[in-house]
Amino acid sequence: MELAGLVCSTLAFGSVGLIMDACERALKPLGVEPAAALDAFPPKEITSLWSSFQYRFCFPSDIAGLLFAARCARLKFGSLQGLFLSCVYGAAGSVEDSPAFDKNQPRLSGNLLPALSRFVLTLRSYSAEVSGGAGIRANLLPDPADGSACKRLFLFMRWMVRKDAIDPGPWDRVSPSALVVPLDTHMAGTCRVRLGFLRERRSSAQPTLRDALEVTRRFSAYAPDGIPGVQDQQAFSSRLSSCRLASCRFDLSH
Repeated sequence: MELAGLVCSTLAFGSVGLIMDACERALKPLGVEPAAALDAFPPKEITSLWSSFQYRFCFPSDIAGLLFAARCARLKFGSLQGLFLSCVYGAAGSVEDSPAFDKNQPRLSGNLLPALSRFVLTLRSYSAEVSGGAGIRANLLPDPADGSACKRLFLFMRWMVRKDAIDPGPWDRVSPSALVVPLDTHMAGTCRVRLGFLRERRSSAQPTLRDALEVTRRFSAYAPDGIPGVQDQQAFSSRLSSCRLASCRFDLSH
């Protein structure tokens, strides 16, 4: 699930139909158990199996580099969550060996951007090291420290952390309250024009990390832990009635 989430979030640009087709093609060689299959593949086979893959500006070296990186992370930390936790706690080896690690602690919350930056840079370094080249390019796996909105990275985190009817949520150590809204150009426009969450500026400007954090802050005033379950819909709708979100006519029962 982690591996599929990483691959599909990385490819989440363009129209929905094209994204779904690209994800199916990228995951097909991995079969029904992607992580186990990837762990068993020798590096040369990864390069060979994805030698003809291309989706817009994602080329064979990019997808192979991403898979190399994920494989390295799994071999060293057991999972992508293990790698992320090592970036939080600063563990040089396994997460459990870190003096700061306590499996009984509440789930992580607060500002996790520095850890996410280390997570990305570690995957990039694994990608370049194992693939013997540049590995996956920065625009496909962006570093929050560079200031972009990092929509695909935050989408991956949402899929990993939130557990509901839409998001699978296999990670159990991170609180949904620590998530940042995956902000693309279209959603930024809605937040700017209809909701008044962002300042007006030229329409061609790409959303930034600052924009994503501001939108997250504004949404958090109404749902700190994300849109709650069905049992809380009445209270949530009551909170929405005092803001411009009410005019969007969301059907929160689905």
